[in-house]
Amino acid sequence: CRQFWNVPARCAACAGRTHWGGKKMDNIKLTKLSKCAGCGAKVGAGVLSQLLEGIRVHHDPNLIVGFDKSDDASVYKVSDELAIVQTVDLAGAVIVTTPQEVALIDARKAVGLFQRVETPILGLIENMSYFVCPSDGLVYNIFGEGGGEREAQKLGVPLLGRIPLDIQTRSCGDEGHPVALEDPGQSMVAAAFQGVASMLASTLGE
Repeated sequence: CRQFWNVPARCAACAGRTHWGGKKMDNIKLTKLSKCAGCGAKVGAGVLSQLLEGIRVHHDPNLIVGFDKSDDASVYKVSDELAIVQTVDLAGAVIVTTPQEVALIDARKAVGLFQRVETPILGLIENMSYFVCPSDGLVYNIFGEGGGEREAQKLGVPLLGRIPLDIQTRSCGDEGHPVALEDPGQSMVAAAFQGVASMLASTLGE
């Protein structure tokens, strides 16, 4: 699997690029790694350990690692959440879901996994929560309504925010500019993301 992972630990710190005041690690090589059929959980954990040990965060003490839901049946993809809790001491996990029941089923599986390894659940984010029609201002609950809030109540954790489904999110992504950095007074999506960040910082006591 070395052909899929060839960044030495000493180079990991310089592999991150500074964007909008923060460091971003490109995930291209990790994506390639997940496609290696011969990579098992031990190899995946080793790669992740090498990456995290090589990163040196000089200005921001917070490191956020995102895991996308995938139907990929590779051994590494199934075990990546376990690999990270075995590698670093996590402050907690944030569960992201859309409101409909089929998505909440996956969210519950993630919650169960982190609870089994005694990782605190910091809160839940409801993504694509609603859509505000730009022509008439009416709110449409395309993926259902209130699923994330009800699930957060069941878990006894805060609902960190509801992120609307909005064209601006796509357009900013196409332009390579985070929608979260738009003017929150002009962008409801930016306001929602900044609200999530504030609530999460408060939960962590920062």
